[in-house]
Amino acid sequence: MVRLEPLPGQEGAGAIAMAIHIENATRLYGAEVHLAFDPARLEVQDADPDTEGVQIQAGDFPSPDFVVQNQADNVKGTIDYAATQLAPREAVDGSGVLATVTIKGKDKGASSLTFVGAKLADPDGQEIPSQTVDGRVEIAATAVSGGMNSGLLIGAAVAVILVVVVVAFLALKKK
Repeated sequence: MVRLEPLPGQEGAGAIAMAIHIENATRLYGAEVHLAFDPARLEVQDADPDTEGVQIQAGDFPSPDFVVQNQADNVKGTIDYAATQLAPREAVDGSGVLATVTIKGKDKGASSLTFVGAKLADPDGQEIPSQTVDGRVEIAATAVSGGMNSGLLIGAAVAVILVVVVVAFLALKKK
């Protein structure tokens, strides 16, 4: 099974880390996942600012000896990640984290991360049957990116009220 789960201890955080968790694998050697998200609500945070584009953080299950693909597109709302071990490393059994996606919410509410595809492979390149479980992100606070924020709107409202008061005062003073 391949599922998304939030890492513990993130209550009130500005960004949420979601682990792409592989469970109960046998003879796992490589994995590939493709995810979709709503780019109007979520934004993937870059795990490697020194590399062009937006990447997610590699995990250790299986060992990412060769990362074939690691790209998040915050305009399209896609994440593509694939990694494999290299010889002479032995295949792994059990459970672990393939990669971690750190997500920042753009708006308050809930949004989902959905698996578009997932493939697990053994050392011979044969697909290991698996199921996926999508993830859900709860966004507690609104993050403002661009445009006017509430502080600017309140400031503008105060300025309008102040202008109205000054005009009213001057009008009354002339009488």
